[in-house]
Amino acid sequence: MKLRTGKSSFIKRNKHICVLLFFIVFLFPVKVYSQTFTFTFKDAPVSKALTEIAQNLEIRIAFDAGELQKLKLSKTIEETSIVAILKSVLEGTGYDIRYMHNTYLVIKNEEFSKIADFSKKTISGIVFDKETGERLPYASVFFSGRNFSIPATVDGTFSVEIYDSVSSIIQVRYLGYFPCDTIIPSSFENNFLKIGLRKKVHTLDPVNITENKIDIIEVSNEAGHLTFNPARFSDLPNYGETDVFRALQMIPGISWQENSAQLNIRGSSADQNLVTYDGFTLYNLDHFFGVFSALNPNVIKNIQVFRGGFDSHYGERISGIVDITGKTGSQQKPQFYGGINLISANLTAEIPVSKKITLVAAGRRAFSDIYSSWLADEILSHKIGQSLRFPGPANIIEPEFYFSDYNLKLTYTPNAKENIAVSAYGAEDNLNSSNSSSNDQFDINTEDLNKWGNNGLGISWKKQWNPKYFTNLQLGHSGYFNDYYNQTIIENNNSSEQPSPVPAPNEDITNETNKLTDYFLSFNNKYFVNQKNQLEFGIASRYNRFTFYKDASRDFIYSNLKSSAFLYSGYIQDQINISDKLSVKPGGRINLYGQTGKFYFEPRFSASYQTENNFIFKVATGRYLQFLNKSASEQTYGYNRDFWVLADDETHPIIRSNHYISGISYKHDRLFFDVEI
Repeated sequence: MKLRTGKSSFIKRNKHICVLLFFIVFLFPVKVYSQTFTFTFKDAPVSKALTEIAQNLEIRIAFDAGELQKLKLSKTIEETSIVAILKSVLEGTGYDIRYMHNTYLVIKNEEFSKIADFSKKTISGIVFDKETGERLPYASVFFSGRNFSIPATVDGTFSVEIYDSVSSIIQVRYLGYFPCDTIIPSSFENNFLKIGLRKKVHTLDPVNITENKIDIIEVSNEAGHLTFNPARFSDLPNYGETDVFRALQMIPGISWQENSAQLNIRGSSADQNLVTYDGFTLYNLDHFFGVFSALNPNVIKNIQVFRGGFDSHYGERISGIVDITGKTGSQQKPQFYGGINLISANLTAEIPVSKKITLVAAGRRAFSDIYSSWLADEILSHKIGQSLRFPGPANIIEPEFYFSDYNLKLTYTPNAKENIAVSAYGAEDNLNSSNSSSNDQFDINTEDLNKWGNNGLGISWKKQWNPKYFTNLQLGHSGYFNDYYNQTIIENNNSSEQPSPVPAPNEDITNETNKLTDYFLSFNNKYFVNQKNQLEFGIASRYNRFTFYKDASRDFIYSNLKSSAFLYSGYIQDQINISDKLSVKPGGRINLYGQTGKFYFEPRFSASYQTENNFIFKVATGRYLQFLNKSASEQTYGYNRDFWVLADDETHPIIRSNHYISGISYKHDRLFFDVEI
């Protein structure tokens, strides 16, 4: 009952007890709440001991495994803190620990005294798929201790110069792969790193998805630029066929069309976007009357998309760029895969010919001319429709149609710093709408054939001459053709005595062909001046020749065109990291066009600024020119036979465009927000 009279009354009566409790709590808190960790090692390598400690305590420890493998440890350790455990393991080894960036860093004792003694060190290497050996273009290499990152080249190589004498921690990331953390010891002397990444493979529970989602796109800090993950093509909705361009149509800024796979980037027409595959230009981008794209998704490794404001490296188009890199193939074991759907069948092979040579071969063919599924019939019915060849009962056309394409790529890698590749591509669509019909007055026989397609061949030689200097020499050709022939013969049918409304026999012939040939040679260079300055420059030469011929029973605006021209280009741009937050990229491109004999200058500029609260502000501007354009052909029936023409700045103008882009991005945990104007 006395306890209820108040705290002061209790303390006065029991002050000796209170003092005793205070000293017990103050002097012995560790014994009450601490935990003792015990590890026993017998003639174990120090590297193995550190690995065991990291796994049991669930901590991150970075160390030089090669050096610590040589040191042995035999002792029992009983300590109450992580630091004490690690110091006990490293006792007498000449190594000590330092806690940085959520990681316990094991370094030599003498390195602590050199922290303020900065020295220059060059780090370079390649990033590749650990399972297949496939190089990973544009991988991100992040230096966590210095809070900056650099992108790898299209060939997966990277180089950077740092000023420090202590060990460095780097993290390598690539879309669709697990990141890789590694340590660069202070003894590293300009050696070449080989970093292999493992693909993210999701394990699915019978009911629940147990893994996080794999990203489909990765948005760059640069305005308009993003990377698409080709591994996710099969996860997206498709129109009977896994499709490259239909997947890209889901990206903001690219228009989606129900019955067309063509790319309209920010209001442009499809021919105003440059699409390259392994360096050569693709001019015909669709199959099946534009419903499907003409690229096999099984052979694609990387897709870079620029929705305007693109670098000086790219030219010849005024709207956007889709830069596609093909697979080089598995270096470990042969792989064969394919599939069949309602439209076509496909097969792909990746064959390691030797330790240094790989081959990728793929082919697709539609079987709609052999067996026409309901989907093929629906597409043909919608695209071709019905046509009246002559007054009278309807003449229903049942055309035969199929498409095919192939890809071949042979890659020779003599060493880690050099790569030679030959890539070939071909695609063709065939439409046969020939038919015969008759009525009471006439017999009508029509031969109607249309064939169009794409082809390309590219040879590239990529080499890293030293840790700072990379080159890429490419040459080859690509082209487009479209051949159309129609002959209609009308003959009298004497089964009727009614007079004929037209004289017979009567013959109508249309013969049309369009051919575009492209030869190119380019030499691109990248030089890492230092950590804050990356210089890119190059030259290119392109020769285009086209012909358009139309022989018909009536006159057309375009009937016989033929032209050719050289285009010489040079570019330079400099990516300057002014600080950890601000990066700018000024540049320019100059062209000498053979048709006009004039020089054309295209200035470019972009910049990005990253705040401490995960906001990224970005801007881009530039001038863009196009010397090769599409023109529409007059017609009354059949597939849309647009044709390419060279600009002469008179009848066919050189198209010009100025870009002004600004945007903001924000990323926090699983939330990503990006908007551009």
